[in-house]
Amino acid sequence: IRSALQRGAMMQAALGQVKAGKVPKIPRAADGGPSFKLSVRVLGASIPGLPQPGIASRQRPFLQVASGSTKKETEFADFDTCFDSAKAGAGATECPWRFSDTLTFALQDAKKPGLNLNLRAKKDIV
Repeated sequence: IRSALQRGAMMQAALGQVKAGKVPKIPRAADGGPSFKLSVRVLGASIPGLPQPGIASRQRPFLQVASGSTKKETEFADFDTCFDSAKAGAGATECPWRFSDTLTFALQDAKKPGLNLNLRAKKDIV
């Protein structure tokens, strides 16, 4: 119990510093390699301009994420109308397109421009 209390006190002190505007610095790796990894979890999307998949033709969205010169893409999203399923989670009725992908970027500098997100769709003919 004592260890848990100590960790709680340390977290409270760290959060107090963040609230005071003292954000921790992330140092660069000494060898020039990645100093941290950023994971982007893509769960779902609401795309009003993209119709529900039909019988003969359908469009499926995917997300392109770029950080600097590194570009990654999600798998194609699936249209899910099962809004009460346990896997759907919060916002299921607003976001019927499901991705459930995680994209990881190895970054060196947190000060450089952030992420560029492009939502695209590809047409499938069944």
